[in-house]
Amino acid sequence: MLSIPRDTRVFIPGIGKTKIAEATYFGGVPEMIRVIQNTFHVPIDYYAYMSMFQFEKVINDMGGLTVNVPQNEVYEANGDPLGINLKKGIHHLNGKQVLEFARFRETQMGDIGRIQQQQQLLRDMAQQMLKPQNIIHWPKIAHDVIQALSYTNLSVNQLIALGLAAQHVPLHTVRFATVPGYGSTYMDPYMHQQLSYWTYDPHLTNILIQDVLLASPLTKTQKKSLKIFIASGTSTLAPAEELAHLLTAQGYSVVGIGWANHHNHHRTVILNTTGDKWLGSRLASLTGPSVSSFTAYHTTPWDVKITVGTDFSPPKS
Repeated sequence: MLSIPRDTRVFIPGIGKTKIAEATYFGGVPEMIRVIQNTFHVPIDYYAYMSMFQFEKVINDMGGLTVNVPQNEVYEANGDPLGINLKKGIHHLNGKQVLEFARFRETQMGDIGRIQQQQQLLRDMAQQMLKPQNIIHWPKIAHDVIQALSYTNLSVNQLIALGLAAQHVPLHTVRFATVPGYGSTYMDPYMHQQLSYWTYDPHLTNILIQDVLLASPLTKTQKKSLKIFIASGTSTLAPAEELAHLLTAQGYSVVGIGWANHHNHHRTVILNTTGDKWLGSRLASLTGPSVSSFTAYHTTPWDVKITVGTDFSPPKS
């Protein structure tokens, strides 16, 4: 599953470079499909569009949803119908509250943080729906989802078949990714004012699409084009140099080896800015125990930074 930030700067014919979310405004769902295909070179065979208020009803029909809210999420909550007021912690939320969670964007990473919360919601919804005690809700929810889809070229039979097939998909095999890039400001060709955009990284996006959407092994050229920096968090550079040798043998590019901020790191840490969590997990297989974090926010000269700690234990073969 690939999330495209709504502020991604793309070319819309007849308009110029503007936010991808505007494609539906200028040409509806068909224009959005054309823009995505032309920008990311991914064929789109089917589509389904659901408004956020219809989404709220589906959650209520599920009996609500248990969600881990990572922080207090408050935004103009006093009397504003679009206000948000959620407390940190694990809560069972109703449809309106789940929608608030999906909409909240004042995270440390802004809209990218919101996307990660939305991906979390989809996984939480799937886990709840697939519990045996919730099967009795399926007919009603299926009916409401079909009614809620404002625009789709999937037939009712296809939608039902997809729903039945979903119960056989192990959730741990579902890959979530986000188009990587960085925040930027440009003059909008339609609004004629400076707006904030998400400038995507074409190189990393192509790698992500092949790795996540197409599930194809990266080519030698793609692996070599990934830039990895290794920092030693121990008293010697030897473990970092050993990891560099392993990564180079795997076909990756190590762009530098240096010292971490201190020399008593007990855990190896992988910071992955490619938007592709699964790529980071494969790199972790070369380090042994590690703490991995990933983001789509790419503002560094490297794509992945690995800080080697004292727990570094490379594979024996």
